[in-house]
Amino acid sequence: MADQQVIFKYYDEPVEYKVLENGTSRGKPLLVSSYGFTYVVRRKVPAQNKIQWRCSKRSKNLQCKAGVIQVGTSFALLKKHIHLPQPGAALKAEITAEVWF
Repeated sequence: MADQQVIFKYYDEPVEYKVLENGTSRGKPLLVSSYGFTYVVRRKVPAQNKIQWRCSKRSKNLQCKAGVIQVGTSFALLKKHIHLPQPGAALKAEITAEVWF
């Protein structure tokens, strides 16, 4: 029950998103939220200036279906996450981008 309270606390605060161009270890763009969630590009639609992002938390045991739509500089969460956020994910991604690239 304590874990659920943490999630609700994060969702009560306004979210901010930041795109890191070389945020992944493979040099791909990474979207990080102020909540502590990270997203990778799912699909780009240049004609509509739209990017679909999917949660980067994917493994054999966990398939989080959360996603974000970016239109220009606006972001909208499509589905909520099925896992806890990772506090400090934004800082970790920024450091990774600096070290790798």
